[in-house]
Amino acid sequence: MITGKIVSINKERGFGFITSPERRFVRFFFHWSALDPTVKFESLAKGDQVTFEEHENERGARANKIKVIKDGSITTS
Repeated sequence: MITGKIVSINKERGFGFITSPERRFVRFFFHWSALDPTVKFESLAKGDQVTFEEHENERGARANKIKVIKDGSITTS
């Protein structure tokens, strides 16, 4: 799992981008469908700390199985 931060989010279109100090110079794209089932897209905000799995495809770096970190622990609701 990689730790990162949401740097932009488009609520109307259902996607955003995450950066991580573990992978400098990479912006991970995510779609609402890549969220862990315990995470609600509407609750995400720019600046949220998250964990995720990296996935590469022909379009670039993608984030999957995204979970939000609150107060040092991963949230489950």
